[in-house]
Amino acid sequence: MITRYVFIKLDDDHANDEGRREAAQQLRAALAGVPQVEGWAVGVPADPASEGSWDLGLQVHVADLDDLRLYLDHPVHRDVVDNWLKPRMVCIKAWNFHA
Repeated sequence: MITRYVFIKLDDDHANDEGRREAAQQLRAALAGVPQVEGWAVGVPADPASEGSWDLGLQVHVADLDDLRLYLDHPVHRDVVDNWLKPRMVCIKAWNFHA
């Protein structure tokens, strides 16, 4: 099992409660549409220190690195990242770990 941890910083126009909520909804819908994704969690900051650094945190669970590549290239994932998320964000960081 591979767990991908992703942290996203939204731009100033979207780094607020409404923007975070909308982004989380978009990401949840996209993750549900990718068959390689076996589980996920999408969250918003729980405290001021976290909010100062990141606006969204994700955990995405896939079986292996091959499924991770399929997930990253999947049209549903590409659409939400390229057409919805990128215009609203300033930074994204991601790391993959064996679970």
